[in-house]
Amino acid sequence: MVSSQQVNNELISIFKTFNKQEESNYLDNYRLKIETPNSYIKQLGKELIADYNYKYFPSLRNKSEKIILTTNNDNYVNDYSIYFDTLKMSLIRLEQLFILNDLPPFYIYEFLKPTKNKFGQNISSWIKNITVIDVKKIKQLKIYLDEYFQFIFDRPKNIYKINKLAVPIDFSDQIKLDEFAEYLSRNSIVVLDFFDENLRLVSSEEANNSFITWFKAIYETNSYEMQKITEYRSNIENLIKRINEIHSKYKKINCNINKLGIEAKIAKLALKLIPDYCDNNVNTENKQCLIDLEQLII
Repeated sequence: MVSSQQVNNELISIFKTFNKQEESNYLDNYRLKIETPNSYIKQLGKELIADYNYKYFPSLRNKSEKIILTTNNDNYVNDYSIYFDTLKMSLIRLEQLFILNDLPPFYIYEFLKPTKNKFGQNISSWIKNITVIDVKKIKQLKIYLDEYFQFIFDRPKNIYKINKLAVPIDFSDQIKLDEFAEYLSRNSIVVLDFFDENLRLVSSEEANNSFITWFKAIYETNSYEMQKITEYRSNIENLIKRINEIHSKYKKINCNINKLGIEAKIAKLALKLIPDYCDNNVNTENKQCLIDLEQLII
């Protein structure tokens, strides 16, 4: 038994022998993301299974790491077949199978059906091991895979609506580029609807990240369209920050607010309309209604 890092080193070495530098760079990037997932992926993983970050073999653990499970972990060294039945390995094998066969996360539900699958693996047993066929856990697993594959491959999730605005499925030049800005949100809580009828309340930053990933799957990363939608996002997300800076400035100096630019005019109107408009720590129904109206008009 060897560490995953050793195996990955060997794989990368072999891959670089037979492939161009560009392809090798892609694999290096995937490896980095798989070995060092972000804090949100880790949080979802820990909520899903108790041993998400656990190193079963004493030889792979740092001296500072404690044994967190009550099972006799050292036995896994002598019987690695038992190791493959742990929750952690069930999840890893499931991730690898989905990646190898380029499967969308909603296939989780297909694998729970009492029919044979064409992949030659006992996939349902992995899912049962992870979720104990608890509906809440199954949904958690689906969300985890959605987030995990988006993180690694920039693969868009199956978003249906953002703040009740349906994301286009089939579209052409009839949709103007600036109309896509309607799916971007200022600082707020955003409602995301998915095709599997799952609904989540997320931060505007997370919602915007998800939309940009969806958008990137249609337009190339370095395209004019990506450049513009990134510009729109920056303008929308940084509006309150600029307003606060200007509002603070014109309160200290005696000047005509109309000379301070469009953001100052927005600040003057917005604060009359909603007193806590510029407070990012407050999410009220009035503020959300205004955001919904802005998106609808865009």
